[in-house]
Amino acid sequence: MKTRDLVFIALMTAVVSVLAQIAIPLPFTPVPFTLQVFGVALAGLLLSPGDAFLSMLVYIFLGAVGIPVFAQFEAGLAILTGPKGGFLISFPLAAYIISLIASKRGGWLFPGLGCLAGLAIIYLLGAIQLSIVAHIDMIKALELGTLPFIPFDVAKVILATLVARPVKKALLSLSS
Repeated sequence: MKTRDLVFIALMTAVVSVLAQIAIPLPFTPVPFTLQVFGVALAGLLLSPGDAFLSMLVYIFLGAVGIPVFAQFEAGLAILTGPKGGFLISFPLAAYIISLIASKRGGWLFPGLGCLAGLAIIYLLGAIQLSIVAHIDMIKALELGTLPFIPFDVAKVILATLVARPVKKALLSLSS
């Protein structure tokens, strides 16, 4: 692995850590509104699949060991095993899938499809864990943990798709 790859992995870990702190608690759900999905999508769009996966794995690891990188400066295994944990745990897989699909040729189509696939992974794993931990059925978990977020998350992945191309070009020119 090249030094440049390690720097980009660390950079995306830091970006998601910062975006997690832009959080708005919602009274009807244990899941806050954050900009993490934007960061996960960017990681997937800017990095190779393996590097995107690693950047989000490092993010999860930092939070798991007690560094307050999760939303609202939270950290620890209790967060990962609680109602929000499934959403967080899905980030490495989502970033990997986004990157894998986005790397296909086809202009804007594949990056957009990759982001939507990543979003589906985040929603599915998040809702499953929310359902189990909160002792609610899957429909209620989807109502609480995904439905209110869909319009905003779609806007975030569209923005990430638009921002990623010029950012990637700038990052690659810096590393040359």
